[in-house]
Amino acid sequence: MKLLHIDSSVSGAGSASLSPAKKVYIASSRGNVYTPGSPAAVFEHHETYLTSVLGLIGLRDVTVVRAEGLAFGPEARDAAMAKAREHISGIAA
Repeated sequence: MKLLHIDSSVSGAGSASLSPAKKVYIASSRGNVYTPGSPAAVFEHHETYLTSVLGLIGLRDVTVVRAEGLAFGPEARDAAMAKAREHISGIAA
């Protein structure tokens, strides 16, 4: 099964994707909460790194589905997972 095939070229002007219409989905889970406005937001590097690398090879249409705060106990984990599932349902609709 092929999950992702990337065709790109790099010139002196930067990267140029040969398939710029590709849609990328990142499924992310983490123990803490790093979304903007949270106390730990300044430590978020996971999503920014991935979207930057993908952008470098021309993949700029990126959607991140995240479940975060999973280490805050069973209720927080269940709520985060429910929110992520809702996000996925919205994408699939």
